[in-house]
Amino acid sequence: MGKSNGQPGQSTSNGSRNPQRIVLLAGDEQSAVKSVLEEYEGADLATVDVSEQARQFAAEHAGKCVAVEWWASQGWRRSFWSKQ
Repeated sequence: MGKSNGQPGQSTSNGSRNPQRIVLLAGDEQSAVKSVLEEYEGADLATVDVSEQARQFAAEHAGKCVAVEWWASQGWRRSFWSKQ
C-alpha cells in the first residue's frame, strides 16, 4: 500500500460521508488521474470496502498506480495509492 495525505471518507457538515473514487494514475503516485475506475457516493460507502476494491483494481492493473481519492472542499484529495 502507498502513502496517505488525508482521512478518507470524512463527513460533511450535514453528517453524510464525502464521495470517494478509485482512480488509475497516469504515472507514479503523484501523477494526474488517467481514468476513474469506480466512484462511490455517501450512501454507497456504508456497504463497500473501498480499500479492498482498490486492491482488486490494483491487481487488475498490475504495474500501474491505483489510488483512492475523497472529495474535500478544495477538490479531490488522494488518501492512499497502491501499485502491484
